[in-house]
Amino acid sequence: MRIIDLTEKYLSKFINEGDRDGYERSCPDLFYNYYRFWAKRELNITIVDYEEIQKRKKWVTRLIEKLKIILNENNIDDSAIDFIYFIGAGTTNGHAFRSKDKWLVWLPLETYSSEKLVEVFVTHELIHALHYNNSPSFYFNSKNEMLQISRQLITEGLATYLTREFLGISNLEALWADYLSDDDALRWWEKCIAEERNLYRLISQYYYKSDHKLEIFYASNPDNIYQFRSGYFAGLRLVERYAMENGLSAEDILELIRARFEKDIANLLQPD
Repeated sequence: MRIIDLTEKYLSKFINEGDRDGYERSCPDLFYNYYRFWAKRELNITIVDYEEIQKRKKWVTRLIEKLKIILNENNIDDSAIDFIYFIGAGTTNGHAFRSKDKWLVWLPLETYSSEKLVEVFVTHELIHALHYNNSPSFYFNSKNEMLQISRQLITEGLATYLTREFLGISNLEALWADYLSDDDALRWWEKCIAEERNLYRLISQYYYKSDHKLEIFYASNPDNIYQFRSGYFAGLRLVERYAMENGLSAEDILELIRARFEKDIANLLQPD
């Protein structure tokens, strides 16, 4: 897993020269994908100082070495995966996109303000890349494909589930890292548990749709779980149940054919 480091261009071009275009030309494929799906071009690039960038890079690089060992122990090939370090507009923790024969896990370091966030969400984004590499039909090439509820539910649930399994952490850590306090995370979990059946019914109604107004994969309103990442909760619970009932290893679940996976998860959404 190679590391492509754009932070020197960020510091020299954007910070020192004020040349945003020059910085973004250092990796056109990344910024095309970033502004197409994840951030608006008119947003400001975040200002992060040199020392903070170096600290965050050390956190991520140390984790990547740990993850190489974990993947090897789980018989998972990482040869098609590379990482990109850069500074973005603060809108997301990252994701992955395809570039020729590689999957590039891009990590906007401005969002990684603690080592715990690095541990959980860098692992999560790496798993997205591994999933797309092993089951390419889960990748998206348009906004409609990206927003299909069934795709989001499975890909986010799988990434959260395997993050928990690979790192040996709790459900709440895999879902939130230290973004929420322990008490707030527990209260959120309890609300999700109380609403689980209603949440499943809602997801089932929109399962194969992209044109919807659901906010279950956003974090816009902490007072309402339907606008505060309850989709990740549902995805984790469903993928975990599916893996346990079918005796699936990490390698198995990454390779599942989308049509089968979607159909089986749809069945789990129905009342017992």
